[in-house]
Amino acid sequence: MAAPLPSPDPDDAPSPKREAILRAGCRLFLEYGYGAVTMDAIARDANVSKRTVYSYFASKESLFAGVMTAMCDLLGDRALPAETPDGPPEQVLQTVGEKFLNLVTSPNGIALFRIVVGESARFPELGATFYATGPKRLVDSIATYLKEQDRKGSLAVAEPERAAMQFLDLAKSSLHLRLVLGIGEEPDTAEKQAAVREAVGCFLRVYGRGA
Repeated sequence: MAAPLPSPDPDDAPSPKREAILRAGCRLFLEYGYGAVTMDAIARDANVSKRTVYSYFASKESLFAGVMTAMCDLLGDRALPAETPDGPPEQVLQTVGEKFLNLVTSPNGIALFRIVVGESARFPELGATFYATGPKRLVDSIATYLKEQDRKGSLAVAEPERAAMQFLDLAKSSLHLRLVLGIGEEPDTAEKQAAVREAVGCFLRVYGRGA
């Protein structure tokens, strides 16, 4: 089994050159895919030397890990606050579900997903890195919230992680798959809100107290 991609040191001080390299990598990976992009191309796009690129990222794999981590931060940090949210499950899940659906159906979200699915056969480590830096972080955050709601008696959730994954699958509905397949355009706000509302209703019918 391939090892996960190495991740950049999270303690590295912010650097304009490093950020430029990440932005260039993001643009090129999304446009051309992982396999077709070279470190030379990234250096040219970032307007830095190839040596500078390697001073921040030891390999294309570590650079891709950095790009994926930055993009997947959107899924974790924006879809769920750093602190466990407070409020009725119906309200919190609706808010989290809408933010999640907005992100995964965005052009960049769809492009990133296509890259990972399309390249994972040749580069199996990409799938592991994507899952660890994106979906797994969000699942863990939602599972923490669900566990707390179970403790409070608001929900009855015996397996919080499994329930969190089920909720995200419900929230994506068919909207995400249609976009991945190139069917139709990004849904409007009302359509996404309705899809999440249905997902929340289904979820609470299973995990609500008295269900």
